[in-house]
Amino acid sequence: MTLWIEGQPYDSQDFQAIENLFGNRPDLIDLVLFLRFWHSDDANWTIETSGSTGPPKSISISRNQFIASASMSLNYFQFSRKTDALLMCISSRFVGGLMVLVRADLAGLDVWVERPSSFPLKNASSKMPQKHWFLSVAPLQLTAISTDSQLVEASRNWKGILVGGAAMNSAHIQAANQFQCPVYHSYGMTETVSHIAVAIVNQANFISPDVFQLLPGVKIRKNGADCLEVNSEVTQNNWLTTNDRVEIFSENSFRVLGRLDRIINSGGLKIDPDQLKRLIINQLNIQEDGFEIIGIPDDALGEKVLLVYEANRFGLNQVDWFKLFKSIHNPLDSKYFPKQIASLNQIPRLENQKVDFQKLKTIVLQQLNES
Repeated sequence: MTLWIEGQPYDSQDFQAIENLFGNRPDLIDLVLFLRFWHSDDANWTIETSGSTGPPKSISISRNQFIASASMSLNYFQFSRKTDALLMCISSRFVGGLMVLVRADLAGLDVWVERPSSFPLKNASSKMPQKHWFLSVAPLQLTAISTDSQLVEASRNWKGILVGGAAMNSAHIQAANQFQCPVYHSYGMTETVSHIAVAIVNQANFISPDVFQLLPGVKIRKNGADCLEVNSEVTQNNWLTTNDRVEIFSENSFRVLGRLDRIINSGGLKIDPDQLKRLIINQLNIQEDGFEIIGIPDDALGEKVLLVYEANRFGLNQVDWFKLFKSIHNPLDSKYFPKQIASLNQIPRLENQKVDFQKLKTIVLQQLNES
């Protein structure tokens, strides 16, 4: 496996050479730490979950689980050692980035290691070797690179783009349709050692970025709370219960409805912030990035629904938002709508571009206490 860093090739086991780049590329520290493990005799690697909806937790992943996940993905995408290569725009701190390295090692593929940023690959296309690149990106990165005409033109020779780490919205789908290669939205998590299902979001029969097809070898079911349960070699053939509420269509397809751990209990009403956000977007025809729905403590209701938005993205104040809510015509009762509005300069995100809901709630509560 050859790693391409700053346009130069490096052997994946030449740790000293890569470590010499740490000064300008601190993102490579996590990459080297993992590669030292991968080329050792150690059996397990400990990684933290992203912590977007709760405190990060440490998870131990065995070498066999890494191999099972990579083999499942390689079998699905059918990479060629002669013509294909992987391109990583995401952090090696999280499982998605680590799995790019494992897949490359098992299949003997080159990896272009891009510096993780909100707008990767600036001026990179002219430096990249002539390969059918398969990119791993976050949704916000997909939108950014779709504005680069050189990258869009280069995509006619790419093998595909794998989008993961967060949900995709209509703006991301619009960006996906700029590219001339398949764009896959992936479903997975640290516990499933990266993706176990995908949706091709720029094909003619595309349904929704939340409707996924399972990779071969994965079985699913749902529990009494309508949460997805997964069983595969990656989960060591045990049933893994997720916090994702789903609708199952068949033995190999399902739709993600929202997160159980984000349900807001407001005076006994169970309010799904993801469903409410989709309703607001569809009814009011407003942009999707730049506002979120969260629950905050309330003396009377236990929790109340709050909408927080980025002030520079919307020409609206709190009164305007409440007027818009009154214009919504939908069977969903108005008692489900936000009871309070707050604005921020920027909604906080994690390194993998997921919304950091823990930090978001802390900032909002601090702001409200100070006002």
